[in-house]
Amino acid sequence: MYYITLIMSFIILLSQEAYGAVLIAILFIGFYEIVVINKRYEYMKKFIEGFLNV
Repeated sequence: MYYITLIMSFIILLSQEAYGAVLIAILFIGFYEIVVINKRYEYMKKFIEGFLNV
């Protein structure tokens, strides 16, 4: 379900020609998967989780 939501949101953004928003989303999702899901960089994990909990 997670990937279906991502794909649908990317299709909507691409249909509206919001390429900047797609780029920012891809970068943020990439950082999120590397840092939080794989638990590699502890300081970045705390920063992202703090940013999301505000």
